[in-house]
Amino acid sequence: AMSGMSTKLNLSANAVGSYEGMSSNISGAGFADMKFKARAVSDSDFSRWVQTAHNSNNHLTQAAYDKLAQPGTAPVMRYNLHDENIYQNVIMKYRGT
Repeated sequence: AMSGMSTKLNLSANAVGSYEGMSSNISGAGFADMKFKARAVSDSDFSRWVQTAHNSNNHLTQAAYDKLAQPGTAPVMRYNLHDENIYQNVIMKYRGT
C-alpha cells in the first residue's frame, strides 16, 4: 500500500460487448470476489446511461461515500455526484506526512 496513491482503470474496446474484470489487488476480506463486467456500448447507449445516472435520486455525498467505503458488499447502484471533492478528500486522507 502506498499512502496517497491513485490508480486508473482503462478499457480500450474495439467492439460493443461485455468484458470480465477482477480486482488483482489483495484489498481485504472478500477481495477474491471483487469481479465485475465492463460493458462497451454505443455512443447513444452511453449517453442514455449518463442521463440515467445524472437523474438518479442516489446523491453521492461524502456521507454516502463513507458508507460505501465500509467493508462489505453492496448492490450495483448509480449515483449523481453532489460533492466534487470526494476524490481529493480520499486521496488526502491516506496521504503520508
